[in-house]
Amino acid sequence: MAEAEVRTSLIPLTFYMDKYTVSGGIYQPANLRLIDLLNQEGERQSNGADTFIEVSNTHIIREDGVEESQQSAYLNKESIQLAGAEDGDLARGIGATPGPKRYPFVQKFPVQVVAETPTYTLSGYLHCSTGQAVGDILRTTKMFLPLTDVQIKPHGHNIWRKAPFMALNRNQILSLAQEKSFM
Repeated sequence: MAEAEVRTSLIPLTFYMDKYTVSGGIYQPANLRLIDLLNQEGERQSNGADTFIEVSNTHIIREDGVEESQQSAYLNKESIQLAGAEDGDLARGIGATPGPKRYPFVQKFPVQVVAETPTYTLSGYLHCSTGQAVGDILRTTKMFLPLTDVQIKPHGHNIWRKAPFMALNRNQILSLAQEKSFM
């Protein structure tokens, strides 16, 4: 394999939208964290090319229970409320590996939060670096915020689901509160 080539893998995710969920896979380059892929910045963003994310082998479940499958779908990132990984190791960055950390590793500390989006309530851990508060994270320009050890439920239901990792769309947050105890 040539040095310039970048290996990618298809990672399974569930995207939580307003009226439906989409399960499928997205291609993730080997050295890029999932949250960085969702927040991808750079030249492509200036022409709107990364407004959509391609999801392969999709299974869609609509609010009314109707299900369908498609080979691929393009989701508008603005309309994604949450993106969840069933396998938390798929979302981890360099801080999760033992031993010396490569630059620019920044140690972070978990803070329990409860967030409301237009369709979901979730509880999990937002990760702050030393001297950083939850409000500082909400004021960033990143669209997606990483949460770990998440519990999620749709409004109007009492069934909580667990996910080891969720990317929360900052633009979809109606409210977010720091909690002292996990639900």
